[in-house]
Amino acid sequence: MAKRKLANCIAAVIRRDNGMSYEGVLQIYHLNPYEFHGAVRDIDLLMGCADAIQRVSLEAIVSNPSRKQELFRMSKWYLEEQYDKISGKIAGETQTCFYPGTLMHPSNVQVIVYYILCSNNPSLASDERAEVVEASMTLPHNLNRYFKEIGLSGVMYNGHGEGKRNSPLAVLEFFDLAYQEETSDSSLFDLSEPIHLHRWGDHCRAPRYYWEDYENVCETVYHILTETYPVLDSCDRQSVVECINNLPSPLSEHFRSIGLCGLMVRAFEKKRKNSPLAVLEVFDICYIRKTGDESLFDRTQDYCLEFDDSNRFVRRADL
Repeated sequence: MAKRKLANCIAAVIRRDNGMSYEGVLQIYHLNPYEFHGAVRDIDLLMGCADAIQRVSLEAIVSNPSRKQELFRMSKWYLEEQYDKISGKIAGETQTCFYPGTLMHPSNVQVIVYYILCSNNPSLASDERAEVVEASMTLPHNLNRYFKEIGLSGVMYNGHGEGKRNSPLAVLEFFDLAYQEETSDSSLFDLSEPIHLHRWGDHCRAPRYYWEDYENVCETVYHILTETYPVLDSCDRQSVVECINNLPSPLSEHFRSIGLCGLMVRAFEKKRKNSPLAVLEVFDICYIRKTGDESLFDRTQDYCLEFDDSNRFVRRADL
């Protein structure tokens, strides 16, 4: 690397760390995104060529991963312009992917996801919650493939979180963060709101890591069942048992039809996959927590649930 270019790289990294915009340091120090990314990647080598004062600054950056990541925070207009170039909206541009470093910063990813989704689905840019939720739910069913088709391959590959690589849910979570900033509304996944999205639904396809948290399993089961059958949110044991006793048969198919398909496949060990008993045992734990009552499976109680040895639901009247 030429001496002048090397000096510019050192100065650019330090000025960016001190608050000058990403775009500003590129312009002032005559660097392109590839050169700046290379300077940050090889910052250890830069230290060997820096003076004593510069070396102190560079060492501080190297020792703090968050500070190093912050070097790649980009302006909204710059990120949107990159996508417009990639998608062919700007004539004569040959850029085919986001510049290196762009997807390293979560804030950049948030802006990119929101801009791409809204560009391809204008209803998502609405400040009306109901319209955004409806638009989200009418996106193509295979979100993984769709997101890649509209230019989100890099975002999905990076994932930004353990287990989130190639997860449509991770993309929608970034969109949700941007939506909250744009509208000052609560999260689209806020279950306390009358209109909301489900992280676990077949559309979002919560990945396996999501189901490893048992509280997510509990939240899903209790919310879906009580949303579908409000009486199940009651503290009246008789009403709850009678409601469950009157659920449609076969119970496993019914649970899948109301939004528990992903959970029944991914949340339970092999022998308990697609088991209605496994679902109701989770509900039972939630019921006990809420009411302080005995288990719904407690046979010493006047009203209880029964299952046979094959996990098939048995109504008390049939015993």
